Order: sequence, then structure tokens, then C-alpha cells
Amino acid sequence: MMRNSNLSLRFKPTEFRYFNWLYGIAPCFPVHASKINIMNDPRSFYDTLCERFQNANRRISIASLYIGTGTLERKLLAVTKENVMMKKNLKFTVVVDYQRGTRGEINSKTVLQDFVNDVPDQCNITLFQTPRLHGSWSKVLPARYNEIVGLQHMKLYIADDSVLLSGANCSNDYFHQRQDRYIEIQDADIANFYSDVIDEISKYSKRCEKNNLINNKKGFTVQNVTNGITQLIERWQNIQDTKLASMTVSTNSDDADTWVFPLLQMGEFNITQDEQVTHGILSCAPRGSYIRLATGYFNLTEQYASTLLRGCKASISLLMAHPNANGFMGASGPAGGIPHAYSLIARKYAVKLLYFIIFSTLRLQNG
Repeated sequence: MMRNSNLSLRFKPTEFRYFNWLYGIAPCFPVHASKINIMNDPRSFYDTLCERFQNANRRISIASLYIGTGTLERKLLAVTKENVMMKKNLKFTVVVDYQRGTRGEINSKTVLQDFVNDVPDQCNITLFQTPRLHGSWSKVLPARYNEIVGLQHMKLYIADDSVLLSGANCSNDYFHQRQDRYIEIQDADIANFYSDVIDEISKYSKRCEKNNLINNKKGFTVQNVTNGITQLIERWQNIQDTKLASMTVSTNSDDADTWVFPLLQMGEFNITQDEQVTHGILSCAPRGSYIRLATGYFNLTEQYASTLLRGCKASISLLMAHPNANGFMGASGPAGGIPHAYSLIARKYAVKLLYFIIFSTLRLQNG
């Protein structure tokens, strides 16, 4: 259902009418394209992070699977810490995954400990652990394998009113050789939205103190997180709907030419915006349109696979990572087979697609 259908600013061209349903799923943030910076390589990503964190004045917020322990990561943290110590009103917030962030003796927690020791009043360093691993399960399952159960996987890098969205973790490989997407948006509202998301997840995480980890909310349930995130989304939808309603058709077109819909996917907590929108776009894209998909891991859900075969009218091109680009390539034990498993899944789907094309052609000829 489309929210507030009387809003003055919606997709006006005929070809965009297929996407008006987006307003009912996520808050909409109108921005100008000049405020969006798309980076093309890992080094630009790293240099931008260094520059933004070194010059931030009010806040630096990070959400990542983990923070690495190499030279580049330590340099980034060093310039960040220097800035935080120099500006007493600058707040530093980090949320990483607990299982991944505590793997090994030197890990994300240890490299961030200096912030906790030296500027405790300005920092909030937290590690999120899926409720599925609370209790003894976290200790029973071996390292790496316990990460299969569930992870904090957001990659957000905020400095004041700039938010950098990526699939890249804050680690050496992603700063040096692993290609990913890097989209920076300069917008106070979007930065505030994502900052609120990080803060909300931090509430249910383990907080780093000088000598130990403290549970921010002991005994929280899946429903607690679901309610918190759902309320956050609804609150921002209401805020942005009000702003959109105040914008008239006579508004200078230079003010906004791009509509940003931030999506969250937290299946464990029944938050499935990304899933809904991906399926919706694949289903409603009109004939003659062209969709480009890129994924590091080809493992379609049954719904996606079925939609691509039978329900998508658009032409599709799909780019996937080579097995050598997978972090598990060369790993010992069963984990080393993961890259090849993705390749096998892709080949099986390609065969299924070929059979479907042949069958559809024969059916059309017979008809």
C-alpha cells in the first residue's frame, strides 16, 4: 500500500509509476545528485574514510562486520583517535559483530581498546551478538563456524552529515585489493537516519569497558529488537512524509533530483525491507527495461529464482565474484569448499534457466 498518496512529489514520468509502492516500505530522502559521490576503487574508499574521520567535528559512527588489525586499519584509527582527543564534543560510535570482532588474540576489540581507555566519555564501542548464540552456544561452536548462525553485517561509515554505504569491511583487504561498491551521500537527514540505526543496534550489544564487556540490555529478546527497529523505521517514515508533503511542484528542481530509500534486512528480527524491494523491483520492472545485478555470493532464494525465471519482464545481466575473490578460498576444512559451492549453485541455475528458455520457446511454437 502506498503511504500518503496525496504527496506532491512522487515519481512523475510514466516509466517510474511502477515504483510508487516504495514509499510504503521505507522512508524517502530527496537529495541532489551532486551530493552523491560514487567511488571506483578500494584506495579511494580508504582515503575518503581517512579524510572524513580526520576532519569530523560532531560524530563518527561505524557499523562493520569487524575492524581489521593491519597497518592501514591502525593508521585510520590513529587519525580518528587524534581527532576525537582534540575535539571534546566529537562522539565516536562503533558496532561490530561479537563473534567476528573477538576472533583471535588480536582482534577488533583489542585494536579499539585505546579509545575506551583514553576517551571513555566520547566513545561507545559495542559488539552485537545474535540472540541465537547467547549462553553456551557461543562457546560450543568453534570460531568461524559460530558465525554461520548469525552476524551483524551492516557496513556504514558516518562522519558528521556524510554517510558512506558499502559492502566493504573496515580492513586491509578491502582497502587494498578487494573491489566493492562505495557510495557516499552528503545529507544530514540520511546521516541521522543511519546514525539512529547504529545507536539502536548498539542498545542490544555488548559495550566495551576498560576491563571487560557489559551487556547493554541483558536478556533482550528477538521481539525487543524487532519492535525497536520497526518503530525507528515508522518514525522516519512519518518525518520524511511530512517533509515531502511540504514540498510543492513549484519547488526548484535543483533542490532534489534523486530519491533515496534506505533499506534494512534483518531476517532474524523479521525486518525484510531489502528482500521486499528486491522482489518488488524484479516483479514490476516493465518490459523493455534493463536490470543489472551484482553479487559476491550467488545463492538465490527460491522466491528470487522463481521470479527471475517466470515473473520478470526486464532483461537481466548478472555479475558475480570469481571463487578466488571469496574470503574462504584456501581455508582449511569444510570452509574451503564454500567458494566452489557457490559456483556449483550458479551452474545449476544456469542449466535451469537454459531448460526454461527452451521449454518456453517450444511451448510458444506449439501454441
